[in-house]
Formats: sequence, C-alpha cells, structure tokens
Amino acid sequence: GGWLVAVGQPMGQFYGFRADGVYAYDESNAYTPDFKTRLTPVFQRDENNNVVMTSGLKPILLGYRNSEGTDYVGTPSKLSFGTAGTMLGGDLILNDLDGNGIIDDKDREVLGSGYAKWFGSWTNSINYKQFSLDFSFYGSFGNLIYNKLTADISSLGNFNLTPPPYGVLNTWAHPGQITNIALAFGDKTRYARNQQLHITTNDLEDGSFIRLRNARFAYNFDKSLLQKLSITSLSLYIYSNNLFTWTNYSGFDPELGGSILNPGEDSGRFPKKREFGIGANIIF
Repeated sequence: GGWLVAVGQPMGQFYGFRADGVYAYDESNAYTPDFKTRLTPVFQRDENNNVVMTSGLKPILLGYRNSEGTDYVGTPSKLSFGTAGTMLGGDLILNDLDGNGIIDDKDREVLGSGYAKWFGSWTNSINYKQFSLDFSFYGSFGNLIYNKLTADISSLGNFNLTPPPYGVLNTWAHPGQITNIALAFGDKTRYARNQQLHITTNDLEDGSFIRLRNARFAYNFDKSLLQKLSITSLSLYIYSNNLFTWTNYSGFDPELGGSILNPGEDSGRFPKKREFGIGANIIF
C-alpha cells in the first residue's frame, strides 16, 4: 500500500512517488541519458513571446537546453510509465530513482511520516476578582496526512461524487498549461494510469495544527452575599470545546486516529464536534 513496513525502519512512513508537477507539453518529457537531469524544451515564439502552435495544437520545437541554460546536443531520453509507453503532456512528473527510464514500483520512496514529530499542550487558569478563565490548547506538528477523501472524489470514477473545484479548474487540459493536477478528461487510459500512482506527494498535506480544546469563563459570586441565601458557593459559567483550530490542512479535521501500520489516512471521517454550553455550580 502507501506505507512502508520494513525491518529496522520506523512505523508510519508514507511510501510512494515524488511528483514535481505535470508535463506541460509532450516535449517536456526530456532527460539526459542517465535520467538525472530534465531538459528544457525551446519552442518557436511570436513577437509577444507566446509559443507558436500548429493547427494540431503542437508547438514547434527548436531544441533543448541543459539546467545550466546551455544548448543540449544530442537526442534526449524520455521516461516511460512501466510498459504503458512514453509519458506525455498532462502526466505527472515523477522521480526516476533508479535511473532506468521506467517509472515503476522501484521508484517509490519514503515521503514523510503519518506520526507527529512532536506535540504538546498548554493549560492555564486566570483569576481576577470574581472572574475566572480556564483554557487548554493542544498542538501536533511535523506529520503528513493522506487526504484520501479528496483523492477519491477527484478520481472521477463515480458519477455520484462531486470533485473539488480546484481539481476541476486546474486539471491539465491543453499543451502548455502549468499545473500540478494530471490529465483528467479526454483520455481515460492515461487518466486511469495516473490514478494508479497513489500515494504521491500530491496526495499528502501538512497535518500540523493547534487547537483550542477547552475554554471556560466563570463568575464566582461573593460569599458574603451568598450567606444570606444559605449557599456556600455559587458560580455561573459558559464553556466551549474545540472552539478554534489553526491548520493548513484542507480536510475536515487534522486530528486523526488510525492504525499503527497506516496512520494519517483521512477517508473523510466526521470531525470532532464543537460544543457550547452554560452552567452553574451551587454548593449549599
């Protein structure tokens, strides 16, 4: 699956393909013979610096440049996706770890951990005259989350699922488009091929968060007033649980459970509920 379980390795490591955007053109799949350096295609451009396209939406290729910006001499090598053929515009740009020119399971690598590197909490109580404020923060940092819900509804494999707007608006649709969302329309075979790559870095998000778990604000009545009512103590309070969460995670809730072997998977579980309430403590 998408996690590495191996002798001598820590648990919870995501194991998949490292993606670096999407090939803008068919010609963008071009490398040096060792497949360690990706070449930059040079196209014919008009007076406004726009790439000149033929009637078949094909750019006019003039050559390639090295990473240093110098002209590349020779025939570039092209990556293939297993036995399915050469990767084209709209396919994910993947890291060929073994340098054999073929993207397969041997090119998967550790992408991060589903476990937080560190976490902590802060609880405090502030009192001023008859008022008191109690609160508790909790934070978790340094883990990744596999947003499986977004990946599933973006697969376009079920007509009952509505894909997220970002994926629909930014999926690769024409040569020259700069995006990180692979081809989705027009070629079912290639789209299905890109979907088989889970997990990639495109599916992982930073799961760090800080949450205000509890807050309670109370007013404690003066005891001299309460003695007339034969009451030892009386306090009125309002409270809230899970009031605020600060996170860059796009899912419902970054605080996940999960098994030891595959932590950090979010299939769209219901988020922790936010609660509000009022109450009173009376001692006679």
